[in-house]
Amino acid sequence: MARQNYNFIDEIGNQYTYLTVLERGTNTKYGGVQWRCRCTCGTIKLVRGQHLRGGKITSCGCRSREIRTHWARDRVTNGNINWRPRPDGYVRGTAKYHPLGNGAMVYQHWHNFWLYHNRADWVVEVRKSGATLHHKNGIRDDNRPENLELRMPGQHPQGWSVEAMIEVLEGMGNRIEAP
Repeated sequence: MARQNYNFIDEIGNQYTYLTVLERGTNTKYGGVQWRCRCTCGTIKLVRGQHLRGGKITSCGCRSREIRTHWARDRVTNGNINWRPRPDGYVRGTAKYHPLGNGAMVYQHWHNFWLYHNRADWVVEVRKSGATLHHKNGIRDDNRPENLELRMPGQHPQGWSVEAMIEVLEGMGNRIEAP
């Protein structure tokens, strides 16, 4: 049976970093007083009074996610990625919160392209839309920006430039004329 807690500090209206106390909530199963709080992001969260007063909980969790993401992005953009070559020739690294990653890793050519374009949001958007980066010289671990060519989905078959397709077709005896 939970103990009754009649001695508590009234927290209604108090502000604790990003949380504002709205009303008293239900007690914990051990009798600890909890408070319903509104975060600056609008989320309502039930928090123990001692955690509010001690500074253990300062938001609904949105700030810690934001801080963790910014920390990881700073870490990623400052070159602290452990790059490893893959058997298929591409180079990828562990980067949990990289904007171009899949939650666990990111390819070095996409990372370099993004840095070359000053961490532009449009690079992230075209990556999500299915665009590919082609290595012009065919060497998959040569990730210099001048060797990378952005190819949008549907422009041509993945992995073939127009010039390469013409060369192969002409090598097969076909005559190609400009439109």
